[in-house]
Amino acid sequence: MELLVMRKDRRMPGNPKDARMFKRGDVMVAMPDGHSWGRLEHPATDPDGTYFLIRVPGMTIEEAEVFMEEEVPIETDPEKAQPPPGRRRVWSLDESLLTGPQVSELNRLGVTTATPEQMTGATRRKP
Repeated sequence: MELLVMRKDRRMPGNPKDARMFKRGDVMVAMPDGHSWGRLEHPATDPDGTYFLIRVPGMTIEEAEVFMEEEVPIETDPEKAQPPPGRRRVWSLDESLLTGPQVSELNRLGVTTATPEQMTGATRRKP
């Protein structure tokens, strides 16, 4: 699997939507190995440096989905059948918990490779 991870916080200070926006370390999406990322997604061509990629060979989609778990809202709008979109991720990747060479690759290239165990070890539940 290849995981697209937020490198920067998205913020709307003073706006209630801020809490639901993607933050640094949130896994945005998981795609199969060798996925062709778009120009604005791939770190090599992303003009704003918004994302980084972590390649995790051998990880299944079921394992990757854990990193994209969303908080379940306490209340939902009773007039809507579905909860509101844009719920906050439960887990966050702390890239400083990866190995030194992996952190160096992320800083230089925006891409690194990790094992499923390394991903799990570098991921923390948000407060």
